[in-house]
Amino acid sequence: MAGDDMHLRAVSHILRLKATVSAFIGDLSIKIKLLLCFITFSTVFVSSVGIISYSKSSNTINRQSLIYSDSILKQVIDRIEKLKYEVMNISIPFVLNPSIQKNDFQTLEYIQFIQRKRAIEAEFSTIMMFKKDIGSIYMCVEPDMIFSPNNFGSRDEMNYKNYLVYRNCIGSVSVPVWTSVHENEFSSDESRNVLTFSRSLYDNDEFQPFGSLIINIPVQVLKETCKINASSTNYNIFIIDKKGNTVFNSLGKKGSENIPRGYLNHVVTVKETESTFRYKADGRNYLVEFIHSKDREWIYIAEVPIDYLMENSTQVKSYIITILLAALIVSFAAAYLISAYFTGPLRKMIKTMHLVEMGDFQVKTGIGNRSEIGLLSQSFDHMIEEIRNLIYKLGVEHEEKRKEELNTLQAQITPHFLYNSLNAIKCMARIQKVSGIEEMTTSLIELLQMSISKRTVYITISEEIALTRKYILLQNFRYGNKFSVIYEYDEDVLKSLTIKMVLQPLLENSLFHGVDASNGNAVIRIRVYRKQETVYMEVEDNGVGMTEEQIHRVLNEDNGRKRRFSGIGIKNVNERIRMHFGERYGLTFRSEPGKYTVAIITLPAVEEMEVRQNV
Repeated sequence: MAGDDMHLRAVSHILRLKATVSAFIGDLSIKIKLLLCFITFSTVFVSSVGIISYSKSSNTINRQSLIYSDSILKQVIDRIEKLKYEVMNISIPFVLNPSIQKNDFQTLEYIQFIQRKRAIEAEFSTIMMFKKDIGSIYMCVEPDMIFSPNNFGSRDEMNYKNYLVYRNCIGSVSVPVWTSVHENEFSSDESRNVLTFSRSLYDNDEFQPFGSLIINIPVQVLKETCKINASSTNYNIFIIDKKGNTVFNSLGKKGSENIPRGYLNHVVTVKETESTFRYKADGRNYLVEFIHSKDREWIYIAEVPIDYLMENSTQVKSYIITILLAALIVSFAAAYLISAYFTGPLRKMIKTMHLVEMGDFQVKTGIGNRSEIGLLSQSFDHMIEEIRNLIYKLGVEHEEKRKEELNTLQAQITPHFLYNSLNAIKCMARIQKVSGIEEMTTSLIELLQMSISKRTVYITISEEIALTRKYILLQNFRYGNKFSVIYEYDEDVLKSLTIKMVLQPLLENSLFHGVDASNGNAVIRIRVYRKQETVYMEVEDNGVGMTEEQIHRVLNEDNGRKRRFSGIGIKNVNERIRMHFGERYGLTFRSEPGKYTVAIITLPAVEEMEVRQNV
């Protein structure tokens, strides 16, 4: 019993002590709590890091070795792939040059041939002047012509078709070929060991090769490219192709020697596109890393001696201990400063959040520093402002939508009345066999149907042009065929979609404000064409033209309220296009007063199926 009493008293004492400590901590200020938390965390964290860092320093060195090896290899890959990319881009203008693709060198007059040859060689010289990595450029054209600013002999002109680099690219017409480092087959070339890029020249009509473009990169350029820093002699770089053949060997004097490594077969056959392993060669242990190129044609290999990577491990351990002790001291001081710094802004932010929660969106935190809390408070202020603007914008949009709906309902009354009346006139004209009136009312009815239709938003350009023709028919009746309209369009754009009634307002603007349709000299051109992914519709007249001020007024004033036929003003056309297709599309004008005006509509080149998928 005595033992049980003592046990109960001990438990009771512990519980009271726990309650006292909890009450004490709870009564502390936020600043003291943060200070205690930071000190505790810093002590535990720094001590743990020190112990783990010291005991695991070897692992740290290994990881650094991997990072170093990976960094070297990836920098080499970036440089060589960039060099390959630049050479590829240099070749494209020549291979696709129409004057070269014509392959008419043998039929040219002597002077013309010399001029063409000098022009091509001048371009090669300019490229080599600005791109120092290129050692030589040759353009070989069958049967026996060579264009190059570099040295070559008559033997080269006679025998180049037997050269390896020429045979490689002729056998692969559409794909450029990289030939691994080899002895330069052009005997007079100063660069004796080169990496060669070659691609065939082909006739554009028959797609038959008639020569090749050969670009040589000296092996010394590759060796310089592989030098990442002053310690570049402490690692080796190898490049092999997917069959294991040597492309480049940094150890060799020529750069083309076979690589004396037993792991090459493993690198070629393994499924991984990049990996790291250890290998012993020449009495030294190496950390080996390989990475496949993006096109999987080449494999880049880096060898870094492990003893070089580990030589500073002892010094690193000493640095770790010193830095951790200093960090522990600094962390105590930083804990005090940070706790004091954070208290004020936190309280201010909490107060602001409570006000926003109560519905006050006019408040701001007022914290303007660039710390994390400062940025957070600025983001919070920005969010409050966005909410306030959104509420205002929603109210404005709701009011505008309500007004627009009322205007739409009111605007449909007259077209429906006219539509019914015109049908009656059409029937009467047909009975009395007045074909002109019947044709005119039919066109007007169809235009009114499209104008008042709610269901049709998108129509094809073909349908839009058809509506345009009906509108022109009406105006020709009015003006007695004294103006002419010329249509110019590509058949392949007729299936592209547009929103309805975009050309009619532009034609109306030309007839009523641009040209004098009664004098018989007025000409209006309607062009529709496509450039890449954009469709252009143009309405050009030879009328009075417009000044920049008039163009600005037409695009920005709601001139649709001065209704003539469709009630759709120029501004409305521009806004509807942007609303349906985005801000990059719309309506622009080009004009010269007294001469002409061109209205230009830009639309995305989309067809009906694409619109159905996205609307």
